[in-house]
Amino acid sequence: MHIGLFGGSFNPIHSGHIALARAIVQQSDIDRVWLMLSPRNPLKAADTLLGDSPRLALLRKAVSDEPDIDVCDIELSMPQPSYTYLTLAALRTRYPEHTFSLVIGADNWQLFPQWCNGEEIMKHHKVYVFPRPGYAVDIVHCPQERTLWTARSTVHYLNTPLLPISSTEIRQRVADGESIEGMVPQCIEERVRRWYDPHREPPCMKLSDYRAWLQRILHCRGFGLQSPTDYRFARYVINEHAPYYAYAELDRRHPQLSWRDRHLMQLLFRIANAVQPKDGYTIHRHEQSTLPPDDVIRDFLTAGYRALQSASQQNDIIIASALCGTSKILDLLHHHLRPEGVLILFDLRHNRDLWRAIVKDERAVITYDLLHVAIITTPERRERQHYKICY
Repeated sequence: MHIGLFGGSFNPIHSGHIALARAIVQQSDIDRVWLMLSPRNPLKAADTLLGDSPRLALLRKAVSDEPDIDVCDIELSMPQPSYTYLTLAALRTRYPEHTFSLVIGADNWQLFPQWCNGEEIMKHHKVYVFPRPGYAVDIVHCPQERTLWTARSTVHYLNTPLLPISSTEIRQRVADGESIEGMVPQCIEERVRRWYDPHREPPCMKLSDYRAWLQRILHCRGFGLQSPTDYRFARYVINEHAPYYAYAELDRRHPQLSWRDRHLMQLLFRIANAVQPKDGYTIHRHEQSTLPPDDVIRDFLTAGYRALQSASQQNDIIIASALCGTSKILDLLHHHLRPEGVLILFDLRHNRDLWRAIVKDERAVITYDLLHVAIITTPERRERQHYKICY
């Protein structure tokens, strides 16, 4: 399949991006457009961006009903700053069945001589250039150093419409309290207004948060756990703060992770290291989940246990968002998790009803409630125990 890679920070994605992607498919031999989320453009000064996870969630939601548009998050799991020639090389290796072409605006085409290893890109890929305000896209206006590439039919110029919408304007309108109706897909409009509002109140700790913390202080770092096995898991897996040697390399590969996401990914690393799974893992997302990209999760899991592979039907480790719903999670627990397996639930704070159902379920033998995250283990020949852990 011929894939057109359209990269950007998408801060936020708007209706112009989607209209452009549709036009690219209609006007060229490209079969699908992948919107490739970038953490930072090496040619631009570091800008204030919404976090990678929420921008990725907005992208996925915005194109969920688009048959010819997908989302690519590979650059979020690559060393930074991200260079396009390295991204394309990684995609060629990962998806040998696809042919990849680069889709860029005429303004970026003018800057192409400054790109790192631009010749390497042109050697392996076609480039499709779409118009931008103030930049022409025909061979007459092509800079001299790129005329040879055009003559080789490596560069193709598109006549896509110019839409007067920009992410900068959307952010400004949100800050000013003005309407953004029609500027972003309706399915993400409310989230864009909420997430990009600079005047929103910062979250404060409620009385219920203090109560939840006090309930968990008893089992902090394993205190109060009578079972030696459960104590070791709580003390040396959940609340182990000593750095593993692998953390430094993982941090170097994923510098874009927030402190919270890095903390959670290190927990996955320790679980994989402790469980030593034989039958693989699966990830089950929800469109509103803030889970880090799958590539990041995979890297931390396989760093914990290098033989770990992705599976499908029966798994030793299942990672899921509680937002997937009670019936979905219980189905995973009963039909897709092997004996002695581990189910890790994220976004638990948003679905505590699910947790109450799990605690009552006979399949959930040992559970660890970390408030926002939960761990369910299914050992055989054990009495059921439920712990609240301060994490």
